Amino acid sequence: MNIEQILQELESQKSSIERAIAALNGVAAEAYRPKLHTAVTRADGRKADNRKHARTRSRPTYTDDFRRQVIMAVRDGMSFGQAAKKFGTTWFTVREWVNSGRFEPAKQNIVRKNAVAKKRSVSKKAALKRVARKAATSRKAAKNSAARKRSTTESETPATA
Repeated sequence: MNIEQILQELESQKSSIERAIAALNGVAAEAYRPKLHTAVTRADGRKADNRKHARTRSRPTYTDDFRRQVIMAVRDGMSFGQAAKKFGTTWFTVREWVNSGRFEPAKQNIVRKNAVAKKRSVSKKAALKRVARKAATSRKAAKNSAARKRSTTESETPATA
């Protein structure tokens, strides 16, 4: 092989190396390019489907069951911070869920509803008793006034024999 042949072969290798470098740069640029449509991670750990026009959320959405689990942990003695760390939320979010009262466990909600219904029925019964007492006293008063009228009219009219 003479020098010209060697130079020619080096030139062809150089062009193929440059093409490979350009291809690698394109792949590397693709890897570091921020993705516009990232998958949203749900509370249960599964990823939501990554649609082309899906809107990205700045914060995750949580299911009501997940929120109830967090609230039960706090009710069992865990602090807001400990519950937040265990379940992967913020202490502020945990505090809001606990203080809202919307995510109480289902059994407690039934008990609460029954207690409220019982309280309402008791207050209705008391109101009915008050109305009945008032009606009874007004009937007595009406009888007494009618009796007084009769007695006064009887005493005023002379008896004819």
